[in-house]
Amino acid sequence: MKIQILRKRENFLEIFQKSISRFFQEKYPHSNEVNIEYIINDYLNIVYPSKINRKDLVDLVSEFKYHPKAYRRILQSAYTFLAIRWPLETITSSESILISMPVNAKERWVFIPGNHSIRVIDLDKNRCFVFLKSGFNNKFIESDANIRLEHSWLKTPEVIQQKNGWYEEQRVRQHYSQSLQNPLHFVHPAAKYKR
Repeated sequence: MKIQILRKRENFLEIFQKSISRFFQEKYPHSNEVNIEYIINDYLNIVYPSKINRKDLVDLVSEFKYHPKAYRRILQSAYTFLAIRWPLETITSSESILISMPVNAKERWVFIPGNHSIRVIDLDKNRCFVFLKSGFNNKFIESDANIRLEHSWLKTPEVIQQKNGWYEEQRVRQHYSQSLQNPLHFVHPAAKYKR
């Protein structure tokens, strides 16, 4: 769900900041913090560090390039390219915020807010953390992780660890055009060793 729609439904910024604060306290208790400026783009549904290399964001916003009509696809491709780059980024971004990040966390963390949870993509470790949004039922996170842990044959990212209100999963890099060709195609990394 896009941030643009979430803002109509809820106090997006307040819930976002409470949620990440609670996640950081759970994952990094007693850690020192540093303020990092993040940019929010409502239409691309992404919250990213202002100092990140924009090339690192390309595959995260690529799904917004697709549209069945060719002229819209061209316009949306241009928008996704320009919207995360200066100087148009100053116009296309909704706002910038300071996030108190634990020192242990990297500056190359990108947040993708969702309906009931927030996904953090750690670009350095190529992993994702998925945690519950403040005010939502913990069962959303628990059932998602438990189903994948109990049914490892499902073609979904591997759950690496599960904690209270969050879990860590493998990051799957796939361009949107590939997911359209075969939306259920996911190859588990260990599968290439099985014969």
